[in-house]
Amino acid sequence: MNCDSRSNINIDRTANAQRLREQIEKLKAQRQKIERRLSTLEQKAINKGYKRDMRRKIIVGGAVLAEMQKDEDFANVIQGLLKRYVERPNDLEAIADLLRRYSDLSARTAPQLKVGRLFNKLTCKALMPPRAANGSIY
Repeated sequence: MNCDSRSNINIDRTANAQRLREQIEKLKAQRQKIERRLSTLEQKAINKGYKRDMRRKIIVGGAVLAEMQKDEDFANVIQGLLKRYVERPNDLEAIADLLRRYSDLSARTAPQLKVGRLFNKLTCKALMPPRAANGSIY
C-alpha cells in the first residue's frame, strides 16, 4: 500500500466519523423536540382532567345548593356533612355563610328524625349492591 491510499483511507474514516457525529447530533435534536412535544401533550392531558374534575364539582355543587334552598331536610343533611368533613380554616371561612344560613333554619324548625330518615334513604340507596334479574343481591 502506498502513502496516497493510506491517506485516502484516513480521510474516508475522518469523513465517516464526522458524518456519524452529525447524524448523532441531528437525532439528539429530534429526540429533544419529541420530548418537548410529549411533555406538552402530557401537561395538556393533566390540565384537561383537572378542568373536567373542577367542572364536575361546580355542577354537583350547584345542584346541591339549589336543592338546599328548596328542601330544608336536605339542607340539614348537607350542613351536617360539611360540619363533619370540612376542617381547613380557609375552607370553613368559604362556607361559613351556608353553615349559618341553614343552622338558623334548622334551629327554628328542623325535626332531627326527618333528617335521620332522609340521610338513611340517601346512604342506603348509594350503598346497596345492584340486584340481579331475579331480584337477588347475590
